[in-house]
Amino acid sequence: FEVEAISRLAAESDETYGVGAVVLTHGETDAGNGTYDDQIIARAQDVKEFGKPILIRWFWEMDGDKHSAEAGTPSQYIAAWRHIVGIFRNTTMSTSAKKRSETIGQPPGALVYMGGKSDKEIEITISTYNSKEYTETVTQSFQACDLSRKDYVTWININGLHRVKDLEYLGQCFHLHPLVLEDILHTDQRPKLEEFESYLFLIVKMLQLSGLEVASEQVSIILGENFVISLHEHDEDIFEPIRQRLQAGTGRLRGAGADYLAYALLDLIVDHYFIILESLGEGIEEIEAELLDRPTPATLSRIHRLKRDTILMRRAVWPLREVVNRLERSDSPFIQDHTLLYLKDAYDHVTMVIDSIETYRDILAGML
Repeated sequence: FEVEAISRLAAESDETYGVGAVVLTHGETDAGNGTYDDQIIARAQDVKEFGKPILIRWFWEMDGDKHSAEAGTPSQYIAAWRHIVGIFRNTTMSTSAKKRSETIGQPPGALVYMGGKSDKEIEITISTYNSKEYTETVTQSFQACDLSRKDYVTWININGLHRVKDLEYLGQCFHLHPLVLEDILHTDQRPKLEEFESYLFLIVKMLQLSGLEVASEQVSIILGENFVISLHEHDEDIFEPIRQRLQAGTGRLRGAGADYLAYALLDLIVDHYFIILESLGEGIEEIEAELLDRPTPATLSRIHRLKRDTILMRRAVWPLREVVNRLERSDSPFIQDHTLLYLKDAYDHVTMVIDSIETYRDILAGML
């Protein structure tokens, strides 16, 4: 009954819910003193990875007297339940939520990294190029910001945001507003565009398949007169295909300005959306076959997972359409007229992705 009721609630509210159970029949003392913490933490991690609200209840056996002779006292049961709830709250609370609580009372523009901890080195790739020449430097610290050669485009790509001092130095070099630096470090931002006197600031979401799940990563892009800065949280070089095109010197990328490079980065991110859509489409087709043949409880779980992925995509792509639309219509001096046509093409692609997401969303809602 609970699974059916919550499935209907999820379909009506455009949210995904789950049902879990914690069994406390005759282990109150052990559960309360930490004996089962490893198992409880593992279940809490599962809830965190699920990424949506979970209804946790006691198992039906607690409603009867089957284990009454072995049960602990009411105070032991309450203590064990509070201990378990505390573990779930601490484990499932997002890193950004924990970090945001630490920023309460700090002034606007305070630089606090909201992402996960990392012991890996930051990788900074500085590419300088024009139609005739390309140079590339890879380093672990940002030490120079010379843009005096106006006939070259400089692209600074930063993999990893956990070393805040590098970002502070970057902000000083390029005169970035403190609130821009704050948004870069707060990796739970919505896609958006902000225009400043000497640069444009974009936030977009990169979506990639991680096993069976869709993983989201915030990408920040700063576009100036002859430079582009791209920053993302993880150490994977998501823009390697762009760098390979620059190195090869093929196509129009090397001969175009910084605005076309920013478009190329945005276009690559949108291309990844189509990869996710292809995976979602294949998953929906498989589930439709299962529903006609022999549906199982696992089928419902797969439907919820795909619905969760469509919700994640929807949150990433819907605001991006407005971002690209503003870029296309912008009179910013940093965007040349010949790039506007390519931005219109990107807008069309984003609209196609949104249409597909809405179609998949309706199909999945009809399965529940």
